[in-house]
Amino acid sequence: DQDGADIVTTLNVEMQDIVEQALERGVQQHKANFGVALLMEVETGEIKAMANYPENENRAIAYRFEPGSTFKLASVLALLEDRHVNPTDSIETGNGTLEYYDRVMRDHLAMGKISFYEAFTHSSNVAISKLVDHYYGKSTKTWFNHLDNFGLTERVMEREHLVGERHPIITRPTDGEEWNGTTLPWMSIGYNTQLTPIQICAFY
Repeated sequence: DQDGADIVTTLNVEMQDIVEQALERGVQQHKANFGVALLMEVETGEIKAMANYPENENRAIAYRFEPGSTFKLASVLALLEDRHVNPTDSIETGNGTLEYYDRVMRDHLAMGKISFYEAFTHSSNVAISKLVDHYYGKSTKTWFNHLDNFGLTERVMEREHLVGERHPIITRPTDGEEWNGTTLPWMSIGYNTQLTPIQICAFY
């Protein structure tokens, strides 16, 4: 805010240039509407490169979306931290479908009985939602405590004074009609919630 004051940034100019070029090529190659790329130093959380293509909006911090299967890591960590499951435990996924009230959860293929480790590595919607609903369906407070502790319910870049980051949208039981018997199972696999790319990146 003062003339002559230094601006300090964690961005690495060389990395930024490489990321911008790679992102532009990727978006054009796949004929995508837009693309976002983030490069974070995991030991410090410092952003070394942040690119958007086209550059008409910083979607890395301003664009919220349903994270889908990238959110399953939160479900897996919660279950492991509470010692509800071990990686070698077996889960029955049947023919790859599971009914929750008036909705059907589906896997991309039928896997039958698989280990918890396989459920994560093969991204089984049925297995992850089944476990989360079983263990947290009647104790949602514990579930949301995990999300809070993982940093998934708040903006992550405020202390870096990064302007424009949007707040996560997380559906909760207090949201009235927005919350029902299918909300938690679908949230466990990355739906009924919206996060920015930088929030998912920071979580990982």
